[in-house]
Amino acid sequence: MQENLCHFIYLKYKKMKKFLLLFAAFLFSFPQVYAQLKTNSKEQINSVNDTLVLKNRMLAEAVIISPQNDTTICESSFLFEAEEPETGSGLWQITSGGGNIENPDSNITYINNLWHGVNTIRWTVIGDTCTSSDDVEITNSSVFANAGVDVAVCADYAYLNASPVPPGDMGLWSVISGAGMFEDPTNNTTIVSDLSFGNNTFRWTVSNNECTSYSDVNVFSTMPDSALYDAGEDQEVCEDHTVLEANELLPGWEGRWEIVGGGGTIAEPTNRITEVSNLILGLNVFRWIIFWPEYGCYYSDIVTVSNNSVSATAGQDTTINQTSYQLNADAPIDGSGEWSVVSGAGIIENPKLCNTVVSELGTGENIFCWFVTNDFCDDSGFIRVSYNPVSVQHIEKKNSKIYPNPTGDIVNIVSENRSFSEAFIRLQTIAGKEMPCKIIPQSDKFYMLDVSNLAEGIYFLEIHFDTETETLKIIKK
Repeated sequence: MQENLCHFIYLKYKKMKKFLLLFAAFLFSFPQVYAQLKTNSKEQINSVNDTLVLKNRMLAEAVIISPQNDTTICESSFLFEAEEPETGSGLWQITSGGGNIENPDSNITYINNLWHGVNTIRWTVIGDTCTSSDDVEITNSSVFANAGVDVAVCADYAYLNASPVPPGDMGLWSVISGAGMFEDPTNNTTIVSDLSFGNNTFRWTVSNNECTSYSDVNVFSTMPDSALYDAGEDQEVCEDHTVLEANELLPGWEGRWEIVGGGGTIAEPTNRITEVSNLILGLNVFRWIIFWPEYGCYYSDIVTVSNNSVSATAGQDTTINQTSYQLNADAPIDGSGEWSVVSGAGIIENPKLCNTVVSELGTGENIFCWFVTNDFCDDSGFIRVSYNPVSVQHIEKKNSKIYPNPTGDIVNIVSENRSFSEAFIRLQTIAGKEMPCKIIPQSDKFYMLDVSNLAEGIYFLEIHFDTETETLKIIKK
């Protein structure tokens, strides 16, 4: 209301001022007019019909209507309007500051590109000999915000690059859509992290006491949530094979498996669900890689497969002619083993020892189990130890002969009427432990046996034919 009252008084003052100026002009010219009339009355006393012409050359006062008062604006253009002069012409001018006047001689015109800060604009009415002007101050307090160009990133963070903030102004980042955490929301070149998958829109707002400007930028993150490229749960298996299973691929994405550590054979490397075989014992590491060809972005996850399998090998089945036998299982690489009697009879000297001795065997077949475990996986191996006391008589009833005996390296074995090619031959200690030896056939009835790598002692050579077994004693010196 106070502003309207001031404007009313101002307009009344302008009208009164115009009247006072006319009246002053009349008073100023009255003495000269009176003197001239007096002179004329003396010289031309007889002429009483002379006419006096008085011309007022004062112009209508220049008045700016819009803006009526000094004004602050938030843009660089403004539409100015002044009272149109009844006589003479008008002209717009910029007396301080700067800008571009579209129509300088029109009482209504735009002035563009006003300088930032105070600009003084003048409207002047021009007559033949007189001028009148009115000034107004326009303060351009506009601010400018440019958030930068849209980008696509292969990460969950991005570097923002907005226009700098002039001294005295303030800038602030905000999230319009999507997600993001600004390292410094007042810094035009800050880092935004924790982007959501897809498009994220951020706004850069610049403001001062009077004006505000903002600009938006889009950041497209191709990095999906880690759950979308999960290679699956780590596994512990008791075999040398398993199935890998990663999450389903997003539309437009591709994936592949690769071996990082350990070993294995991947059946279908580009299938998210695939079998892998030939796992090595221990840790095997596989990587599931997904990529988006359109953007060239890659992401991966690791899955481990621990092959904890164990193997229990109890040894080869055997037939002996004594009541004790030295078992010879493979020692477990990981874990522990233990012997037990499955059937038959026998006393196991040390059940946890892989090469323990079993005594008091029962006549016929005796089956023993070698059980291996590592607290996660287990396996069992079996051996049949057949005790045949009749075979002791075969020592004296020989179809085959050996020489020299005792020997230090080579033993010759000769058969009278049986072919060794039809027989199974093995060498054992007195305790029944099978020993490695090299058999060198010379003919079907003549073999050579290399015992040079054996320790001194007594060994039994078993020759198993289809229906009988012959046992020969060898003395190694």
